[in-house]
Amino acid sequence: MNIQELEKLNELKEKGIITEEEFNTKKKEFLSAGITASKTTTSANRNIFNSYLDCIKKYAQFKGRSSRYEFWSFILVTVIINLVLSVLDAILGTVSLLYGLYSLAMFVPSLAVQARRLHDVNKSGWWMLFPYGVVIITSMMAAISHYTSGQSGVALLGLLLNLVAVGLIIYWLAQKGDEKDNKYGSPVK
Repeated sequence: MNIQELEKLNELKEKGIITEEEFNTKKKEFLSAGITASKTTTSANRNIFNSYLDCIKKYAQFKGRSSRYEFWSFILVTVIINLVLSVLDAILGTVSLLYGLYSLAMFVPSLAVQARRLHDVNKSGWWMLFPYGVVIITSMMAAISHYTSGQSGVALLGLLLNLVAVGLIIYWLAQKGDEKDNKYGSPVK
């Protein structure tokens, strides 16, 4: 059934040829068929760029879950755009202006999709700050060690700890999401 047929049914209802109940039944059938068709179209049109745009639409949405596909699609498209903008900056001589503006614009969506991705594996989004905390603490320890004893062995320890922290986050981001509901929401596909 299409919209014209629904309009004809409405005319028949207004003329008294069909009852209100018959019209409502046909209208429900029409609407449910439209919802099914739109779901099919959405899943069929799923591609990397659409996943990227979904992340942009959820600009600062830190609640909920994101699939591995959505997260890694966002990362891939962001890296490609950054590469293109870097080349344009070099050609135009704008000293990373375009790259910097884009990176600044994508900062919040990057954090949001990373938090949602961690939620999908049942981890708090706050875990994404773990590597930054390691860098800050070990940098402070390295500075104190350097000024008190003149040695910088703590800097190497800090580098190793940061690699472990980043590795752990990447491991979680690459994990398959929970197949059941968790405290962050229902599973995503």
